Amino acid sequence: SALTKNTTAPFIGIDAGYAFGLNSDYSGGTFVKVSIGITRKLSYKSALFAGIYSGITSISGKITETNDLGTFSYIGHNSMINFGLKFGFQF
Repeated sequence: SALTKNTTAPFIGIDAGYAFGLNSDYSGGTFVKVSIGITRKLSYKSALFAGIYSGITSISGKITETNDLGTFSYIGHNSMINFGLKFGFQF
């Protein structure tokens, strides 16, 4: 959301939710992504924006290996931290 009503303004955005796993061996988890940048209003309803973001997603999964000694399974939980650039067109 833009911080001022000017044509060009800084913005702060927060995305939060739950990411679903698409594979039965992996489950999803909660995520949060925070972004900051600049937005440029083009008309009453449209705007361009560019900025940077950083986020964290929790994930869990199960790994199973079968070898000469037997079958072994590991269930783990981890967090994935990411960052990058964000560009968009809002209408």
